Amino acid sequence: MIKGCCVMREVRIGLIGFGNVGREFVRQLLARERIIAERFKVRFSIVFIADSKGVLYGFPTIRRELLEKALKIPRGAVSSLKGGVQGESACNAVEELRPEVVIEVTPSVYDLNAPALENVDVALESGADVVLANKAPSR
Repeated sequence: MIKGCCVMREVRIGLIGFGNVGREFVRQLLARERIIAERFKVRFSIVFIADSKGVLYGFPTIRRELLEKALKIPRGAVSSLKGGVQGESACNAVEELRPEVVIEVTPSVYDLNAPALENVDVALESGADVVLANKAPSR
């Protein structure tokens, strides 16, 4: 047996955008977390979710029960949950928690000063890998 082959690796995720795509990502992650852990020896944990009104933090991660609750509330209300900070920016969350992966799924805004570009820049500068489902960020 190869040493360390069965050690569970944790990957900390920051999620920016909690509309249809962000919510579906969380649903799929929750539905498949056991399969992913067994097959790939990886456990994904969400450390923050940012939407248009603020950030929901998890210290150290957002528990499954709170993720399930977040899926049931209206858009723009994630920061109203326990651990939420209304008015907080996604960039601040990235800089504070430094997740390994940032998933940026905010709505496409075709403007060179769109928030998505700043989110991506800050995430990359923090050393995170970035996943985009946003067609607008470009230079």
